[in-house]
This record gives sequence, structure tokens and C-alpha cells, in this order.
Amino acid sequence: MSAIGYFHNGNQGIEGREAFKRKDSQSKHKILDKITHHLYACPADSQELKRHLIFRNELRKTESIRLEYQQIKYEIAQQVNQNKKLYAELKEEKARAFILSVIEKSVVKM
Repeated sequence: MSAIGYFHNGNQGIEGREAFKRKDSQSKHKILDKITHHLYACPADSQELKRHLIFRNELRKTESIRLEYQQIKYEIAQQVNQNKKLYAELKEEKARAFILSVIEKSVVKM
């Protein structure tokens, strides 16, 4: 990861998931520096990975869930006026309950 300009940024409070961020450098990567992204790594058997995949799958297959989640994120974005740190804090606070409810309902269906 470090060879392509990333550094380990810990688990950011979520066990079973490690975060990586791009380093600021003089030599810019022609692709990685053009897109905004978050890079996380999880062991294949981690609960966090399972939760992410369940939520992703529900977003893909259920339009109403996708639209509700989109609306939550739009409302947060409007409140914070480009403040990324505050956006992350509010998303954790406001979207977490929604995400957990989607995951719980999906697991019950299984």
C-alpha cells in the first residue's frame, strides 16, 4: 500500500476494518488522485465485512432503501457545507440507526 502512496490510518473505531488514506506527495498518481475514495481492508471472516456486504446488497436490490439512504446523506451534506469531518460525524450519528435497521431486517429474512 505504501508503494502506491497510502498510509495505514487505524480502524477508525470499527473493529475488523482497517482504513488507508492517500499521502500528500509531490508525485501525483494520474488515476488515484483524480477520484475520491475511501480504502478499507477487512479480513474475509470479519463481522464488519459481512455487515458492509449485507447493506450494499440491500442498497443494490431495494430502491426505497437506496432513496432513503440517499436522502439522509443529502440532508447531512446540506447541513455541513463541505466540512468533511462534520459530515462524517453526522453521518455516523444520523445514518447509523438506518443502516443497522436495514441489516437487521435483512438478516431476519435470511
